[in-house]
Amino acid sequence: MTRLFHRFTQLRKALQGSDVSLVAVPENLVDIVWGTERPSEPNNQVVVLPDNFNGRAWQDKLAAIRKEMTTANAKLLVLSALDEIAWTFNLRGSDIVYNPVFFAYAIIGHDFVSLFIDERKVSDQVLVHLNAAHKNGDVQMKEGTKNDEESVALFPYSAVADYLSKYLADALTGPRDKVWLPAESTNEAVASVVPKKSRLSKSSPVCLMKAIKNQTELDGMRNAHLKDAVAHCEFLLWLENEMKHPSAELTERSVADHFEKLRAEQADFVSLSFETISAVGAHAASPHYSLTDQSNCALAKDQVYLVDSGGQYRDGTTDVTRTVCFDEPTPYQKKCFTLVLKGHIQLAKQKFPERTNGMRLDTLSRMGLWDVGLDFRHGTGHGVGHYLNVHEGPAGIGYRSLSYATEGIVENMILTIEPGYYEDDAFGIRIENVYAIVPAETEYCFPGSRFLTFESLTFVPIQRKFLDPTLLSASELAWLNDYHDQCLDKVGALLKSQGKRDALKWLEEQCKPLG
Repeated sequence: MTRLFHRFTQLRKALQGSDVSLVAVPENLVDIVWGTERPSEPNNQVVVLPDNFNGRAWQDKLAAIRKEMTTANAKLLVLSALDEIAWTFNLRGSDIVYNPVFFAYAIIGHDFVSLFIDERKVSDQVLVHLNAAHKNGDVQMKEGTKNDEESVALFPYSAVADYLSKYLADALTGPRDKVWLPAESTNEAVASVVPKKSRLSKSSPVCLMKAIKNQTELDGMRNAHLKDAVAHCEFLLWLENEMKHPSAELTERSVADHFEKLRAEQADFVSLSFETISAVGAHAASPHYSLTDQSNCALAKDQVYLVDSGGQYRDGTTDVTRTVCFDEPTPYQKKCFTLVLKGHIQLAKQKFPERTNGMRLDTLSRMGLWDVGLDFRHGTGHGVGHYLNVHEGPAGIGYRSLSYATEGIVENMILTIEPGYYEDDAFGIRIENVYAIVPAETEYCFPGSRFLTFESLTFVPIQRKFLDPTLLSASELAWLNDYHDQCLDKVGALLKSQGKRDALKWLEEQCKPLG
């Protein structure tokens, strides 16, 4: 039940007239191959995300969703994307590693809502939170109990298609009654239950709602990134000290494990937000390097080290990349690093009209590299969820025309900026911060336009000895010095309050101004 129905339809149309046809099968072929060796389904408890972390009651979210349904003439909305379901109901889980989500479906009507989930995952606290009308009750039931308060009817996870089929048998009474099946997440098994004339295939309304953070979510993300920066400073200090006398035990995996332990010391830490990319030398030249037992190697003083990592905290999700050297870098490496930083700064400083598509901004992060005939082969930025998936749509920054939603970037979204450069079989460089999208102050006000810019949430210093300051303009130097002032001010205060004097002294040294 994982084939997206719009891709299924596209493939079937593309194959028309050929000797090959695409046919849906009722049984999952992978399950048949797996047989008795199939891993058991996760049975982890779902938890309530408290009000002081979510900032908006799930009942209010449903009201906003139903407004969008009315505008779209949709009688039902079927949610399959796990992060959208978790966000809608202010719940979190751990069914998928690094992602605080749980396996479920949701069907939202104008006067009822049904959640399809394994009952073993649902605690009494969750039942109270949802004002649950039933706990995996009769699948024939079409609506939750209509109380003064919104209530959620609970059904077995596997019952969603049967439920939808029985509901639609007599519920779609008019030609304008539509079932909203989000194109990017609905699978063919669920979509096939709905008659083609009744399908509304467009982006989920929850996708954009979730991406635009409320004030509580924004405050939480700011707080999470400061805690994360404390762990990051401790890690970089520890690594510098360890590399003064490197040993065979200091490997890509061992340093990544140590970093995770430092993060775990911070309040409300839950897990990593993705598998840490801990890459030295030629491994760093692969932007999405995946560490294995076979590839795991020792760090070396004469090789560049790249660490792309993040944490899941109950108040936010982080994602940051820093690249460091332990000996003196070569002039060429310093130039590449500085050009990557120039691209980062150029984009981070940019003011742009609201709803600008990220493809229009991508070029700014590459201009310094382009000037000398260099480039990188990945997008420049992606959305970040609030204690949810570290990669989140619909907005992002990239060079592919269809990579991101045409609605563009709006206020209170959260995006990364992460240009890089990768020299095959030699080294890799990436500098990644997370930013909130905020209003920009401009000299003029173009009629009908609002201008936005980037506010950094990440405050981890950028290694000064890796830079060639002569390649930076006066405004770029001013940006960097101001950024380091903020690092020292915001993270320094937290290091001091946590009694981490050595890390504070290290941070003070790293944040000295460049002239």
